[in-house]
Amino acid sequence: MYLKTNHFMKKALLGSILIPFISMAQQKENWDLYIQNDIEEWIPARISFEEKNGEKYLNIKNAEETIQLKPSKIANDSTYYKFIDYNAEIVFTKGSNNNLTGYWVNYESDPVKKRPVKATLHSNPFGNNRSANVNGSWKAVIKRETGENDAIIIFRQKEQNLYATIRTKSGDYRYLEGSVNGENFFLSSFSGNSLFYLKGKIENDTLKGRISGVKTNNITIEAVRDADFQLPDGKILTKAVNEKPFQLDLKDEYGKLQNFKKLTENKVTIVSIFGTWCPNCVDEVNYFNELQKKFPGIEIICVSFEATNNEIEQQKRVQGFKARKNISLQFLIGGKAEKENVMKKFPMIDNFGSYPTSFLIDKNGKIQEIYTGFNGPATGILYDRFKEELEGKIRELLK
Repeated sequence: MYLKTNHFMKKALLGSILIPFISMAQQKENWDLYIQNDIEEWIPARISFEEKNGEKYLNIKNAEETIQLKPSKIANDSTYYKFIDYNAEIVFTKGSNNNLTGYWVNYESDPVKKRPVKATLHSNPFGNNRSANVNGSWKAVIKRETGENDAIIIFRQKEQNLYATIRTKSGDYRYLEGSVNGENFFLSSFSGNSLFYLKGKIENDTLKGRISGVKTNNITIEAVRDADFQLPDGKILTKAVNEKPFQLDLKDEYGKLQNFKKLTENKVTIVSIFGTWCPNCVDEVNYFNELQKKFPGIEIICVSFEATNNEIEQQKRVQGFKARKNISLQFLIGGKAEKENVMKKFPMIDNFGSYPTSFLIDKNGKIQEIYTGFNGPATGILYDRFKEELEGKIRELLK
């Protein structure tokens, strides 16, 4: 009786604090969120609040993806929301004129920094002018100070609303959402781990823009409409150059040394080069977690490379990731996320160019396929094709 009463009082108190946070008239309305990056640029995203069982849940909208967060704490008129995929949180405090202020912090970034956020009730920043039609597939070149990379932008347009993803040979930029007005457009995405903002102009069938994130501002993109352009097949980008067996006797996230041969003996196995900081890796692990349930006889092992040299911190990051997401897969700690370190752990490949890179291995320990990068759910039919192909090969290898 004591626990039940206190649980009820806690929920009632939470509701009473949050009701002023967003007025009843605004509960079903969308908000425009703005997050300040390191070059003091305000990057937009779309959010809403939803009442469930007396609590105000935060919904972060990235096109078809909705990241729903339950309030984790109320303190000093501020509401805290912790992310599930990443060790990060966003905090809101009610400001003047029903505006919200606060901060976003990723606790595994270097350095750890609280970045200002603000939110206002949703409005169309571009008005209702006639806009260019950008529907379809565009051949793109992403230009950095270190070089250029080919890409494909896949646009879907509904009046002034834009939905897109950008594919590269190493994976996709996940779910992007924005608007177009006349020749001007923008796309953005916020995952809790990273920010993405593309702002540009369309002239005839040519697109030019600039990409920003948490830190980057010297990235440009140029694209032309081209439905026929294709990127290289991810299965040919990384090759096995010798017959060296996997030597992955590594510690797991609790510091216990695992024998790779015992884990994989007489099993069809998938090994993934992974990082908890990598959005495409997270998408892949979400799928692999379901794949393990579908094929309980296979072994799936994620070798995690983290953005820190500290072994204890590497273990903690994997522990936290698995706990937040209820992941049951086998994880091993690969060490620091550096190319030389990855190549040392995987000496049988000719090159390493992308997180994730995954290996399909038969019951005899022979590599059957190497997949560089990952086309996640934001790529639609490409994601479905990948799943269909991989699961077909697993069925053949299990015979």
